[in-house]
Amino acid sequence: MTIRFAVNTYGLAHHFDDPQAMIRTAQLAERAGFAQFVITDHVVMGEQTQQYPYGPWPTPLDFPWWEPLTVLTAVAASTRTIGLTTGVLLSTLRPAALLAKQAATLDRLSGGRLELGLGAGWQEAEFAACRVEFKTRRRYFVEQIRVMKRLWTERKVSFAGEFHAFESIYCHPQPVQPQGIPIHVGIAPSEANLPWICELADGWLPIDDDPAVYGPLIATIKLALERAGRDPARFRFRARFPYVTDAAGQPSLSATFERVPELVRAGLTDIEVYPILYLRSTADSELNDVIGRCAELMRRSG
Repeated sequence: MTIRFAVNTYGLAHHFDDPQAMIRTAQLAERAGFAQFVITDHVVMGEQTQQYPYGPWPTPLDFPWWEPLTVLTAVAASTRTIGLTTGVLLSTLRPAALLAKQAATLDRLSGGRLELGLGAGWQEAEFAACRVEFKTRRRYFVEQIRVMKRLWTERKVSFAGEFHAFESIYCHPQPVQPQGIPIHVGIAPSEANLPWICELADGWLPIDDDPAVYGPLIATIKLALERAGRDPARFRFRARFPYVTDAAGQPSLSATFERVPELVRAGLTDIEVYPILYLRSTADSELNDVIGRCAELMRRSG
């Protein structure tokens, strides 16, 4: 499977104090040969950031989180070939039918360029603000994916589940992609989750950036896919580059890209670059230089 590089726009609008920086980054990334443009998600942020399960919370409470599908629509209108994806969209905060319609519309408008990286969420205050039940979010997440896949691929849908019940529903237009929009899940591949991951997901997004951590988990998922009768070679695994510095302690693009073979051996098929890590000013010329340097390093990486 060909390795794909993705550009993640985390923090760029805040760094430049300009949301158009995300559009400029997408256009630069497309010309540079990046396969995907990635944006992440929070609807609101509460003060209980100690609930974050992956270490210290990295941003101020009033950090701007741009709504992903809105941004991706603007990017779709400003580009022609780069893939559009999320990492991750908190789908549990959105009604299944509405999210299915929004995603299908964007897939149509972009000519079939959309993938969805989805997560179940960790912040109880965010669920309360959206009037969504927090404790049942993981069960809702699985059923939501099941509902959306049917709405994307069947002309008329009836469904009876724990959270969704409807008769003879038509959700059109449907996506360009005939099997529906690929869904990559950012959720632990536990014994309980593996069966539905193998059934419903098209890829997995580890939260960790350490190949020593996610490598064994990728191997576990691949074995489970084989046992479920699916081809692991058709499943995607996307994670961000580990944070790599030079001798002076500064983030180094060249040292970062030197780890590509290690990440591929660990099982990654898609690798995210965060330009924000390598910017030292708000000059557009520096963003151009970072993306251009990425293009050169991507070519060297094969």
